[in-house]
Amino acid sequence: VLPGQWLDIASAWSGATSIETLECRTAVTLWALPLRTLEQEGAGGLTHALCGVLAAQVRRLTERGSELAIKDVLARVSLWLLRQAPEHKGGATLITLRESKRAIAQQLAMASETLSRTLRRLVEMGLIDMNGYELVLRDVRGLQAVAQPQRRQHRRRVEHPPPRLVRQPAD
Repeated sequence: VLPGQWLDIASAWSGATSIETLECRTAVTLWALPLRTLEQEGAGGLTHALCGVLAAQVRRLTERGSELAIKDVLARVSLWLLRQAPEHKGGATLITLRESKRAIAQQLAMASETLSRTLRRLVEMGLIDMNGYELVLRDVRGLQAVAQPQRRQHRRRVEHPPPRLVRQPAD
């Protein structure tokens, strides 16, 4: 969780038990906000912000689900790397992975060995450099090209007339 992010907002809003856990490895300040605070009159701005966060999370989950169904492993890893990069203005971009490669692989619905092979493949392609948990995005445009799904040619559907039944004369 990064500064300004919410932790498991959907469970809190729906009254369900939490589905996320968090382990802080550094000192943090955590604000707990009771749901009844959002339900009070006069909390419109806060409630609106909460709904905006929920909508963004639903969109992100929908996009990720679609990516898992449509994109190949190389495209998924490339897209994930691009999302980790701070706003890049060209040139090489350094990324320090904040979680284990196993956790990253789980997010991308693949085995950790597959993630390692895919990262090595991106190194071979000259798109990234890798040293442990530090990655350098060498060719952001190249990564973007790999991450984008190939546009498929839409084939025009050809309507064929239904087969005609022809009676054979009796012998």
